[in-house]
Amino acid sequence: MKAYLIMTGFILSWLVSPESLAISGRMAGLSGRMALVPLAAALGLAALCTALIHDRRSPEGRNELASLSPAYGRTAASAMVMTGRIPVLLFASTAMLVSAGFAFNEIFVYWFPNFLFASLLLALVCGLPLFHEKAVLWGQTLFTGIAVLGLLILMVMGMGREGPEAAGPAPSLSRHLFGMAFLLFLGFDFYRPGNQRMPAVYITFVPAFALTAGWVLLAVALVPLPRLAGSSLPHLLVARAAGGDTGGYVIGAVIISGALSGVNGLLLALRRTLSDLAGKRLLPKTLAQERPPAILAFILIETMMMAGVAGNERIDAMVRASLILWMIYLGLRCFAARIQGQEFSLPEKCCGSLAAGLILFLAGALIMGDSDFGYILRFQVSAISFF
Repeated sequence: MKAYLIMTGFILSWLVSPESLAISGRMAGLSGRMALVPLAAALGLAALCTALIHDRRSPEGRNELASLSPAYGRTAASAMVMTGRIPVLLFASTAMLVSAGFAFNEIFVYWFPNFLFASLLLALVCGLPLFHEKAVLWGQTLFTGIAVLGLLILMVMGMGREGPEAAGPAPSLSRHLFGMAFLLFLGFDFYRPGNQRMPAVYITFVPAFALTAGWVLLAVALVPLPRLAGSSLPHLLVARAAGGDTGGYVIGAVIISGALSGVNGLLLALRRTLSDLAGKRLLPKTLAQERPPAILAFILIETMMMAGVAGNERIDAMVRASLILWMIYLGLRCFAARIQGQEFSLPEKCCGSLAAGLILFLAGALIMGDSDFGYILRFQVSAISFF
């Protein structure tokens, strides 16, 4: 039971983050209840990718570098892993922590500097590995649990309420919504088989979908769709519509705990990646330890916050570009899965890996097409060239 709770805490870490809450709220505003269709498609893709890249019968399924090297070579594989992990940790973490800082400043304590609070949260997350690995694992479970509990409380508070009608364009199911939905379930790759049985992973997808679907339905019921679609903080609108000031306090706690969960999950994933690379002598052995990566992450993210990266008008494009790099990395892992392990017969595995990889690539292209395409492309080329 303990292992399952810890595993669930990491798989849901990205789903309960402020970035994911904003994405699901905008999806609700753009397509109403029809947003459940791309959510279901994204869940199915996440389940397929999990089965492909986490082959419990193969040792390679427990090591990112080992699963990619046979298909692409060790040097290219190491660059793929770094490109898929580091940009999203730096830019998404910066955005999430600053969002949590603003939430604390606007909802709880008006006089407390928001960037100082964001720095304290970063120090908390990066300080956990300095104590013990168990502190990281149980901290992740606690952060995710608080965020999930807060969302459930808001759903209960909003039951039976109806929001005002608002004129606006009819909701539609546009194709870029599928790309947005696939972003919500990216955290499935944080899981590594270990000794847990694979069915336990799939069980986690059920509450993940139920939580997201329930939040979307609550948003549709309480807030006019045009306001949701045009807001940068749709989850705050939903919370206040569900519970007034009390709902605002609850969503403030959700934003803060969700930011801690998201950053801690990304940091742990990177630490495992660095350990894999150090084990193959591609990085210094020091980076295989728990403390140096956490200290380095603190220095880099704190520097970015102090430099005003979070206040940059293009921060949303930076985060989106980082997320697309994450999706591309997962697509490449799915392609590589066709020659990994024996979980599927060869035709099934080849078809599944090709389909999953192509869908992830297509989803990334849809997101780029709906964003600042030129800037995102330059950002990704720079990141790939760097690593």
